[in-house]
Amino acid sequence: MLVKRFIIFSSIFILGIQFAIAQDSLIALPLKEVTVTENAFTDKMNGITIQRIDSLTLSQHSLESIAEVISSTTPINIKSYSPSGTATISLRGTSASHTGIYWNDIPLNSPTLGLSNLNLFPIAFAQSIDIQHGGSSALLGSGNIGGSIHLNSYPIFKKNISIGFAQEIGSFNNYASDLNCSIGKEKWYFATTAQMHKIKNDYAFINTADIDKPLLKQSNADMQQYGLMQAIYYKINNKQYIGSTIWYENNEAGVATLMTASKSIARQYDQSLRAITEWKNYSRIATYHIQCAYTNDISTYSDSSIHLTSIIRSQLYFIKGSSVFNLSKNDRLTTGLDLIENKADVAYYAQTQSREQMALFASYMHEFKKIAWKISLNARQEFISHYQVPFTPSIGLEGKIWKCLFIQSSASRIFRVPTLNDLFWVPGGNTNIVPESGWSEEGGLVIKNKNPSCNFITHTSIIAYSSIIENWIQWLPSDNNYWTAQNAKRVWARGIELLTSNVLLIKKIKFELNGGYTFSKSTNVASASENDQTIGKQLIYVPLQNANGEMRIIYKGSFISYNQNYVGKRYTTSDNLDSIPFYSLGNFGIGTKYQAKKFTFSILFKINNIWNVVYQSVEWMAMPGRNYNLVLKINFNKY
Repeated sequence: MLVKRFIIFSSIFILGIQFAIAQDSLIALPLKEVTVTENAFTDKMNGITIQRIDSLTLSQHSLESIAEVISSTTPINIKSYSPSGTATISLRGTSASHTGIYWNDIPLNSPTLGLSNLNLFPIAFAQSIDIQHGGSSALLGSGNIGGSIHLNSYPIFKKNISIGFAQEIGSFNNYASDLNCSIGKEKWYFATTAQMHKIKNDYAFINTADIDKPLLKQSNADMQQYGLMQAIYYKINNKQYIGSTIWYENNEAGVATLMTASKSIARQYDQSLRAITEWKNYSRIATYHIQCAYTNDISTYSDSSIHLTSIIRSQLYFIKGSSVFNLSKNDRLTTGLDLIENKADVAYYAQTQSREQMALFASYMHEFKKIAWKISLNARQEFISHYQVPFTPSIGLEGKIWKCLFIQSSASRIFRVPTLNDLFWVPGGNTNIVPESGWSEEGGLVIKNKNPSCNFITHTSIIAYSSIIENWIQWLPSDNNYWTAQNAKRVWARGIELLTSNVLLIKKIKFELNGGYTFSKSTNVASASENDQTIGKQLIYVPLQNANGEMRIIYKGSFISYNQNYVGKRYTTSDNLDSIPFYSLGNFGIGTKYQAKKFTFSILFKINNIWNVVYQSVEWMAMPGRNYNLVLKINFNKY
């Protein structure tokens, strides 16, 4: 098997690198201790949009999920089946299966569905979060057509003991706790995070599907979530470290009752075990990084009213080796190899299915320092069992054109192979479907002023983008009276994206104004069937417009914030005859902290949906009105 061969190859490769390092260390100067927190694209791609969730936002939402922080603080659409149900993302007018979710470069999307439930990823387990907008198949491989989300964690080799505890109490019997402890030394780094979240979600709503419009309480929308992450890292010397992180997550949630249905008693159970071991070396001329990872996911859907229990088991084996070579002060070359094996055991498959993937990739970046321009060239070739995968190149360019005004542009080939469900589900799986493929382009202007001595700092971008996706996979009714996977469409996703982040400092008061707007036109421009009524129509659940704005005032350890987000009308049928209306939610927060020697005490109070808006993210799924959260935190730090 490829996995076994590659493990042998990796072992020889690591030994070879270790020998080379030993030789190099005789002449190399020791490097100063640094903490590397750059995102995964810094050394590889120019001309693309990367949005990092800032530390204050992460702190405000530390006991929530990624779905909640993205939906409330960015102009990105999250499709949510109740607050604790399935939550999926639509980036740049594409579907949830076109956005990759990664943890330290490890892909987390389900090989059976091709997507992830963002409510299963608590913020507490990420030290930073990056959102990459646009096609990135040349960098990340299959499926990254709309963009990708990256959860990052990393060791900090510095003498420090940090212990923190947070407790949240909120509406609808909402209780969440987070305990984290990290011990850093010159040679060792230990970090433990434990998280618990329980909520009943018995909020009141008016059932507009009933002619009498009665006032009801949501039922079967409760959730219980537990998680634990443990990291251990050892610094071999000033240039290299090795370590491992294990992440376990357990989630049980009710499948909330629709307005049009009788009371639901269905339950969803999700268990995930993720483990990664990595080795990284820094030298004057190169950085070497090897990762080995394993994930095991078990998803169970149970509905006793119809005597149904469905269990899906999937496993991932992942190995990645990459090298970043500093060819000169202005030139950088990244090369590497990925190997992935996915396995899935599903009752609706004829047998256990597996897929092996192998990828060779290279990225070259050149910086024209005299004119402040950068260019990057990327290439990736994947080898996936049973498929001819296209060669995927990309090019990116960015640079200054006048004072604080910059330009950026990129173009890349994109593709997505069918999921295991698309191929092997019985009935309906279709082993004859081909991968989705196409091209993605973007370009625009950026205004940025990041001089720390200035009282005003801004980063504002306006980007136009376009993606053509051939052979769009869709499940449609067949002549055999069941649905089947087909290459049914040619989709054109295009639009405009505006993102802005501004900071104004007046004496000791900091004013922050952040916001964004997206116009996403995603239409079916060709179909495999005659007289298709969906030609030229917007894709379902892709809003034409999304927007958000947030203002924060920060003084010493206290802040006050308000954000407003807008989600446009979404069509619920492919012919665009039915839709659900737009909605706009406001959220208010106020917090402060008090420092007492080595202890820090924090309190945060939030009002969500402050204007008590009645809205639906999914048709006939009631969402909560105005609700409240109180968060108390205590941190101990010893340096």
